[in-house]
Amino acid sequence: MTQANNSIPITPTDGTTVATHTPTGVKEYQVFIRARADGHLLDTVGTYYVSALALTRAANRNHFGIMNYPNSNILIEVENVSGWIEAVGTATGVFPGYQLFRITSMSGGTIIASADIQRKDTASPDPSSGFAAMRTNFTVFGLASEALSCLSIPEEEASSASSTKTMFFDKRWANQPILLSTGEGICVRQGAVTGAGAGPVVSFEMIFKILT
Repeated sequence: MTQANNSIPITPTDGTTVATHTPTGVKEYQVFIRARADGHLLDTVGTYYVSALALTRAANRNHFGIMNYPNSNILIEVENVSGWIEAVGTATGVFPGYQLFRITSMSGGTIIASADIQRKDTASPDPSSGFAAMRTNFTVFGLASEALSCLSIPEEEASSASSTKTMFFDKRWANQPILLSTGEGICVRQGAVTGAGAGPVVSFEMIFKILT
């Protein structure tokens, strides 16, 4: 798009003009740049993917989470959280529940290295150091009294192997993302049922944006 003419004055007196475009044979129009409500140009915010794979199931265990540190000066926009069971043997009649909670702190698990957080666009900047993603039986603080989402992941399998995936949250059906301000996080927590035997393992994934 060219910026031809530029004849629309910003104010009547100072002579400064607005960028405009005039398609051939039609009127002159003002040029607009589309941006998000947070001020970022549209489609310029990097999208990231992080996963926690093949975790051991246990009742009341915190499996997977992300935390925006206090004073990080970033905002995390969570777009999707999913989980799945991978069964390697027969399991019968077991449906463990999992809940997605807001938290205010987490510690004691395994921090997922920044190098293991994937960028959807390789041109996006490296993930910020102002947050942490964690896996594997960690402690959380400030657990919300009510969950954001509660679902079960079926384990029942009569043959030798299976995989069942469940979506805990997606911004497309929620009409907005989960926003994590400084000092806020979310985690996936298993409910009171352990699961069937020692065979199946559980995995989780999250898609998110980092706003600065």
